[in-house]
Amino acid sequence: MDLYSFVQQLNIINNDEKNEEYQSQHVALTHGHINTEQLYISAEKLSAVEKAIKHKFRGSVSFRRGNQIIRKAKKQFHKNKSTILRFEESLLDVNGLNQLNMCPISLNVNETQLCQLILHCPLMINLHTWLQWANFFQPKYSTLRSFIIKHENQFKDLRLLETSTGEVFRLPIDANLAEFEYALNTMHIRSAVGYLCSLIIQEGQIRRFPINVYRTSMDAWFYHLRSLATLDNDHIDPMQHILEFLMYLPVLIGQSRIVEELILVPLDKVFGDVSDNTINPRTKLWNLANTQQRIKLEAWGYTVNVDEWKNEKKWSGYEELEERASDIKSENEFIQQQTTNTADVFEFCKNQCNVRYLSVLIYLTLRYFDISYKTTHTFLKDIGGLTGEVAHKWSNIFMNEKFDEIVGDARGGKRGDSFYDVYPELEQDARIFAVLECQKKAPSFKVYDLAQFIDKRFYEINNVIKTESNLVRSVQSCRLDLRCWGARFEAITNRPFFEGHERPDALAYRKQFIHYFLNNKDNYYQISSDENPCWITPKTPVPTILIYHDESTFRSGDVRAKRWIIDSSAPFFSKGHGRSVMISDFLVQHPSGPLFQLNEKEWMNAVKKYPDLLDNTDLRYEKYSTTVITHLGENP
Repeated sequence: MDLYSFVQQLNIINNDEKNEEYQSQHVALTHGHINTEQLYISAEKLSAVEKAIKHKFRGSVSFRRGNQIIRKAKKQFHKNKSTILRFEESLLDVNGLNQLNMCPISLNVNETQLCQLILHCPLMINLHTWLQWANFFQPKYSTLRSFIIKHENQFKDLRLLETSTGEVFRLPIDANLAEFEYALNTMHIRSAVGYLCSLIIQEGQIRRFPINVYRTSMDAWFYHLRSLATLDNDHIDPMQHILEFLMYLPVLIGQSRIVEELILVPLDKVFGDVSDNTINPRTKLWNLANTQQRIKLEAWGYTVNVDEWKNEKKWSGYEELEERASDIKSENEFIQQQTTNTADVFEFCKNQCNVRYLSVLIYLTLRYFDISYKTTHTFLKDIGGLTGEVAHKWSNIFMNEKFDEIVGDARGGKRGDSFYDVYPELEQDARIFAVLECQKKAPSFKVYDLAQFIDKRFYEINNVIKTESNLVRSVQSCRLDLRCWGARFEAITNRPFFEGHERPDALAYRKQFIHYFLNNKDNYYQISSDENPCWITPKTPVPTILIYHDESTFRSGDVRAKRWIIDSSAPFFSKGHGRSVMISDFLVQHPSGPLFQLNEKEWMNAVKKYPDLLDNTDLRYEKYSTTVITHLGENP
């Protein structure tokens, strides 16, 4: 049936032209029926069909000539004429089909070079994908498996793993626990999974694998990830590394105790007991995963019984609705932001041009592009223009009546003093107010606050009592004022401390500071930048060990997604409500370890000299280290 459907879908059969020279032997085919209407196939097209069959079925169908294809199609004919499933090859023309199973001429790789490529390919990378085997080499060398078997003597130092889904991965031939742990700690996660799979193969079966030993290693790695996230505020989310580990792990190996014993147990142990962790770590992994990654997690969700990964919304039909609602929400937010920006431009143009001209121009433009009257009316109203009804009236006058009438009253545009021309001191006060508000840590400043300030100062300057609820300067005009003063409304991000403070003396000193370290870099312990980084020991008689002081503050979370910012006064803004946690430590650039530590004798001497190191106060000192943690807040 697959062969019959495939042949019937080929466009070169269904769209044959009548003016071709036909081969004497022809067949009668038409959309899903046999012998109902004659359709002749030329020799060139029969040859293209043969190539398409060979490419699609990979030798599972044997034939010698093109007409054998048709006979097999007749033999496998069934009444099912469904065209729901379309074959990619059916979309190609004769030239496209004739190019199937042809190696690229520009790819000059012989068998010896190909063997070397396979021997040195990255760990845990699918060879089929990495080598582009189906496109580049299969037409010449057949399947990857047959090629490896043919050159088995050259691959004696090669260890491969073929998964249940047909992927082929290269594994390290010599693997041990130390290499596995090193790969984890240096964040070479793909290599770590490769070592793990190789170690399992060495044991013969997963049930013989010493799970408890490697669970200890995974515990240590998880604690390491958590400490990195604590000490470095900009570090990648630990869950992202754990998710990456899961994505490299083959499905069947994972569901055979590995995911449960080496991932879930340490995950709950290390990240499940964090006091401020309001999200289940298993759920957080699911939330971080993209659509493709969730498919793999879902497989383990049902085989290992992880409720958070079962994706029950998908099977009940709610997932698509939620994604659609999320897309609509994002689109609406984008449209709202664009409308606000357009309103600001419109407000600026109103000060230079008649609002009637602008409204008529926008109305005619939108209607020209078949935007409905209702949508046009709403848009004009949102940006501060004339209503749709009025804009339509003046558009009709402009096109069908006298032009002088539309410009007769000469209203609109700047023909007198502006608001700030009359009250220059109010503009100065408003500008200072805006700068001070943008400098505050809390991102709570809104355009309406500026409008209220101007309104209040206006009545104070004129010494009158306010009797109306309207503002003397609209929110739209105030937003335009902020833009004119150099402010911008953008997303809150982690800003470097020096933003807005690039003084010439600071730049000169920084240049001198960096220059000194670069000139003396051979005296320091360094880390290589290759795929497997390692320590580089200085060759100088007296090596230098660099010690850095690091102080980081962690907060509860952002309170707003965006805020008003003026470049010349970028603030140290607050990231959220509640108390903050500050951690101070010394980092050491030396193979002995990243953190400065004392031995037992040194620690006892330090406690003797500074007994408050043992006091249980808001300043908490970690034993044997220079690490100090404190909680910052209104009531410390």
